[in-house]
Amino acid sequence: MAIVLATPPADGSKCGLGMPPPLGLIYVATAAQKKLGDKIKIVDAFAEGLYSQEAAARVMAHQPAIFGLSVMSSNINRGLKLLKKVKQAHPTVTTILGGQHATLYDRLLLREVPEVDLVLRGEGEESFSELCQALQKNQGLTGVRGLSYRDRGKIIQGQPQVVRDLDALPFPDCTISEYQGYYAQWGHWQMSTGVPITSVLSSRGCPGHCTFCTRIPAELSRWRPRSPENVLQELRHLSRLGYKMAVFTDENLTVSTSRMEQLCRLIIQDDLQMRFAFEGFVEHLPDSTMELMRQAGFDLFFLGVETGSDPQRRRYRKPGLAQAVAQGIRRAKKHHFLVYTWLMIGGPGETQTDIENTKAFLGEARPHLINIGNIRVHPGSQLWHELVGSAEPATLKEADSREISDFPGQADQITLAKQAREIYGYYLKRVILRWGTLLDLLRLIRHNPLARLFLRHSLKKTSLILQLLKTRHG
Repeated sequence: MAIVLATPPADGSKCGLGMPPPLGLIYVATAAQKKLGDKIKIVDAFAEGLYSQEAAARVMAHQPAIFGLSVMSSNINRGLKLLKKVKQAHPTVTTILGGQHATLYDRLLLREVPEVDLVLRGEGEESFSELCQALQKNQGLTGVRGLSYRDRGKIIQGQPQVVRDLDALPFPDCTISEYQGYYAQWGHWQMSTGVPITSVLSSRGCPGHCTFCTRIPAELSRWRPRSPENVLQELRHLSRLGYKMAVFTDENLTVSTSRMEQLCRLIIQDDLQMRFAFEGFVEHLPDSTMELMRQAGFDLFFLGVETGSDPQRRRYRKPGLAQAVAQGIRRAKKHHFLVYTWLMIGGPGETQTDIENTKAFLGEARPHLINIGNIRVHPGSQLWHELVGSAEPATLKEADSREISDFPGQADQITLAKQAREIYGYYLKRVILRWGTLLDLLRLIRHNPLARLFLRHSLKKTSLILQLLKTRHG
């Protein structure tokens, strides 16, 4: 039985082109493939930059009996567009929705979209295989965990599934995806290193309760780590496959300093010759842990700072004071981490004083790179409940994630653009063009192998471009 899984198409957007592999979907496909014995295909329409029609043709080339789609609130409309095209071309295919948005609004999807046959709620490594077996054997759907479906005019709602023993899952098989161009970028960071890169997920969930994050349900949001030994086994496997770098896509890799230190010691003892990028909190990490991480190969530190203003951090329910985060960044730089911080603007209650505080934070912390984005309001978040309400939306359109500027009384797009320019301008003037920045970068390049890889690959690309231009105009 042919099974195809997919991500929603890009439909003209280039923001996902070359993004990291859809690890959640790959985990589900790997587990199902191992249990069913059937080869499963993944069409990563988003990372490939496909339009709906192209993506549908790619899916239909495999003539699937089962077609699964993982959707979030930000891509649900593009996902449904693809699903409808596949169903129209192949009416007998069984369509299954999974992912965050499907977990939240399973009843709404089954009520409004006849092309959606089934919805799996929560984590699907165990339930998807179970469902496929039931469909293969033409059994009833009663008892399939996490499954929501129609039954004689009623909607039967399944309970979201949670994988509690992450060590028991097979390592994700990235060859399942047809696409090979991953990691051209990650979070607006151009990941051009010239070496093979892949993803690792060593934990799920996050202990934080930030107002802008979707939390569904509590068990899915709870931080659940894999054992350091299990993570090391996967890293060894990836190294044997030829990967030289891995990006940890945990929401927060540094939750537990003791676990972080244990993993680093195992990597060092194994003499694993790989470099790593990761996201986490910095303020609670002692210098000894940072030093151990650097010895183990952790080079690139992504930080979701969001704001450098303590009043706004409290509104977001971000842990830690801005001063502690700034000091943590300075310490991380002393240990020669390449530090990239993300900031958000436009949150409810944010004032010009908060913007000034964020600028002052950047002047003190002096991260190597920054990215600024407007805050979005996602279903399932506390911010959504405050601005939209906790009741289930009446229509799918009302369930779309929204820009903060869509809400009356909140910052408009002109104001947000002005604030972003203001912060970027301050950062350029007070951080990038500051005396000592060049020396700071030279030290980073000397002590950080990943920074040297970025530089070497960038120079190589620049040289090739110059040669091409010279040839054209010669």
